[in-house]
Amino acid sequence: MKLKTFLFSGLAAGLMFSAEAENLLAGKVAVYEQKPLYRLTTDANDPKDLTDGKIQNWLIWNYKSSVGWTRGKSYSFYFDLGEAKPIGKIRLHTSAGRSGVKMPQAIHVYAGDTLAEMALIDEMIKPNKHLNPEAKNAKTTFWIEGKGCPVIARYLKFVVTPSATKDAYFFVDEITAEPGEHAVPVKKLLENKNIPTLKQDVNLLAGKVALYDPIPRYGLTTDANDPKDLTDGHTNTWQIHFYKSSVGWYGEFYVSILFDLGKETDIGEIRLHTSQGHGGVHLPEELLVMAGNSPDEFTILDDMIASNPNLPTYEEGPKVFWVAAKNKHVRARYLKFIAAPHKDSTFFFVDEVYVSPGKNCVSVNDLPRFKGTTKEFIKYSKFQTRIKNDAAMIRENIRLSGSKRSVDALEMQLRKDPASVKQFDLKNSEFPLNPAQIKFAEFQQKLLAEAGYRGLVLWGGNRWDMFHSFQFPTKQSANTTLKMTPGETRSFVVNTANANTGKMMVKFSVSAPFPVEVNETKTSVDSNNFFNANRLQPLKAQGGQYQFDLLPGESSQIFFRIVLPRNTKAGTYPVTIKFADGKVVTAKVQANALKFPTSLTAEYGTWDYLNNFGCHGNAVFANNFKRVLSLMRDYQMDLCWGHEIALPFARPDMFDANGKLVKPLDFTKLDQWLNQMKGFKRYALFGGGGLNKRLNFGYLPEKNPEEFTKRLVSYLNALAAHIETVHKLPVDQFRLHFVDEASTPAQKALLRTWCNATTKAISPSGKKFYSYGNPFFNPKEEIYPYPELNIIQPNPGSYKRALVETFVKADQKRNGKGFTGLYVCANRVRQRDPYMYFGMISRLGILFDNFIGIGFWNIACAANDVCELDYSGRTFSTWYFSGNEIFVSRQAEAILEGREDFEYMLLLKKLIPALKKSNPALAAEGEKLLASIKAEILSELGGSKDEKSLWIENKDCAVADRQRDRIWNFLEKVSRSNPAILKQTGWK
Repeated sequence: MKLKTFLFSGLAAGLMFSAEAENLLAGKVAVYEQKPLYRLTTDANDPKDLTDGKIQNWLIWNYKSSVGWTRGKSYSFYFDLGEAKPIGKIRLHTSAGRSGVKMPQAIHVYAGDTLAEMALIDEMIKPNKHLNPEAKNAKTTFWIEGKGCPVIARYLKFVVTPSATKDAYFFVDEITAEPGEHAVPVKKLLENKNIPTLKQDVNLLAGKVALYDPIPRYGLTTDANDPKDLTDGHTNTWQIHFYKSSVGWYGEFYVSILFDLGKETDIGEIRLHTSQGHGGVHLPEELLVMAGNSPDEFTILDDMIASNPNLPTYEEGPKVFWVAAKNKHVRARYLKFIAAPHKDSTFFFVDEVYVSPGKNCVSVNDLPRFKGTTKEFIKYSKFQTRIKNDAAMIRENIRLSGSKRSVDALEMQLRKDPASVKQFDLKNSEFPLNPAQIKFAEFQQKLLAEAGYRGLVLWGGNRWDMFHSFQFPTKQSANTTLKMTPGETRSFVVNTANANTGKMMVKFSVSAPFPVEVNETKTSVDSNNFFNANRLQPLKAQGGQYQFDLLPGESSQIFFRIVLPRNTKAGTYPVTIKFADGKVVTAKVQANALKFPTSLTAEYGTWDYLNNFGCHGNAVFANNFKRVLSLMRDYQMDLCWGHEIALPFARPDMFDANGKLVKPLDFTKLDQWLNQMKGFKRYALFGGGGLNKRLNFGYLPEKNPEEFTKRLVSYLNALAAHIETVHKLPVDQFRLHFVDEASTPAQKALLRTWCNATTKAISPSGKKFYSYGNPFFNPKEEIYPYPELNIIQPNPGSYKRALVETFVKADQKRNGKGFTGLYVCANRVRQRDPYMYFGMISRLGILFDNFIGIGFWNIACAANDVCELDYSGRTFSTWYFSGNEIFVSRQAEAILEGREDFEYMLLLKKLIPALKKSNPALAAEGEKLLASIKAEILSELGGSKDEKSLWIENKDCAVADRQRDRIWNFLEKVSRSNPAILKQTGWK
């Protein structure tokens, strides 16, 4: 680069260095665009280290009063003088020549009245080619003196191109800028086309303070600078949750960030720098950006997640990136961001927020606005989302009805009027139609009429398909046929809609030779569909009649549940549903001559910890405890999990020098739990965060595994003896879970230490506890089968095929030694697809050699009478708690039916070896059927599809039904050919 010589002609005596000369930069703050993070120099004073007057004459990278960078392509920082001033000679104190620290390739200095456009005024390396400290003295610290143009400007910016060596270190100790004579206004330089310029985006938020709700408290990012971390001009290029210059949250229901621009400002592009793909860190479910002229009244500009469908996915691994809003340019004073963290994560990290000046801006005063608190705004935004989604559904219904109507005007009217989305009741999870939806329903009624529907409309469907209040009828008959084995559970649905112009009371009766449970599916919050009909509300017959209300244009689903009595004889049994308007629906139940097992093979346990009320959601208490136990047995939960408070305390003084327990344990809590939860087939105890305090053996397993193991084994021997002698429980049906979700090598080693000790303990009768673990499988690690574990139970959180196949390989490596299970653990489970997420978990069991069953977190973790729109906790329960009542869900039903699906598959698997001896042709048919079912299950997992598509895309939710029916038909064939074989399997 060459500068016109006239720019440098004014270098007079006043520009020469003088120790007494004024330093225009003294005390000024450096704004680093690539934050200096060299560990020996980094501290909280870095912004003022370059202007503090402290000059080191030794290796400056050893001092906190310096700053340093490494491994970057360039480093830039700037100073704001506060006003335009004549700037003369510029000097920079640095060091080089040791440990690979080399002279920079270039240091360009720019000046400007704004940061948007600046002129090059100096190239500090190029005119000082004589500087070669590496050749002279490896310990040299020195000044680099500028030879540039004196200029009148407000801002000075330094852009450093470091050495091309591998490490590319660069260190600075001090920078001075003396007053200049004969200085040229920077505007003149910018007008000269021969002078290089630096143009950059201007961030309207630069230096602004962020107001957070709640305060970011993630440990690795939290410091005193958090209020300005998002506007400091510094962006990290790696996992931002490691850096103090970022901010982070964990475990929050929402995150709010508010900026005050100081006055009404033209706002253009809005961007936010964030990350995902590491350590369970996901993008938020929703990231709203809003603008307003008061701190409590805003218009929604965009949902930055919904409007950017091509953002990096979690499966792509660690990514740091900008998310840009698709917003109209507006004039406003305040900007507010609201993030609803991902249902599987609740982490959220932000590194920087950028806002550019806008053009042709619209005042926010001319846009729909809402006034309220952050939580109220979240509700409002969700209702706005519901309006958008409902309108999209109505548009699809317009197509299905053949109508030529448009819903656009109604949608805009409802979106502009906050009152139209005010809810009737926000006290619990059941959501009636709000005023806006009633308007949509009235519109829907016209579509029904135009499609030729009158009065009550009935149609069929699969019970696992998503269902909405505006579901449009199909031509599918509501009549159905169910092939069942006595003792089995099956369900079916009848869909209804009101095509009348007035409110309708739907009345019907049910006639069947056995009990039929009748439920109406009720709407609750769902992240994708917003309201989804998953809650099962029992309908009680009055005078033989069931009834419920339908508004004009509204749709609703009736969920019929059958547990076929065990004494049912083979034959066909009609279930007849007669509606008051004369319509009739028939479900034919075809029963075979077999008997479904009284006890399901695939166990089911939930980490409910009912021995420690309130440790999760305060949903289960004395008044509804009996109902909880009743439901657990109804849904055949045969494994009872207990919290670690049931474990007796252990202290070092309770053991002798050889590690033998010599003092008695206090079994009070254990006895209370086992007496309270009598009747389960299996029991398990969970060890959580307080386990080391409860079981203090005086030795740590990581440091003294042998001594630790002696004491743990002695402790467990006493525990086993008490369980066996006092409670008469078989110890081999009692499992211990001491290390939860081991993910790191150290945690996995710790898991093996605990489990090795568990397997050495023995009861008086010679039985042993089962050791249990749920380690994470790292795809980059070699598959380890964990032979130390009797039961290994990983979590297929995303149900991706590649992940499940990894679990299958680990199971195969166990060679039939021990059991493999699967467990479900995710926040906001009521938003999950019942078929894929809950029914699938047990159906996957057929892929494993020695499948034991499923675990689920958990039935109790949901507050009582919770409105999920503004609930600040995490909801795991598939049950809905309301007062003393408990309602189950389609998710809970799917778990049970998935276990029964597995029972059919397991029977098929067991029959094949026996049939090979007596009927090879049938055996071959059975093998072919089993192979096709396994292939179908893997196909449903979606191959390499991302997690989101597994829940949202349209799926054939009747696959499981068809599989069960095909096995039922095969069993019929086997029973005609050789009924004795079936009797040997437990099916009689």
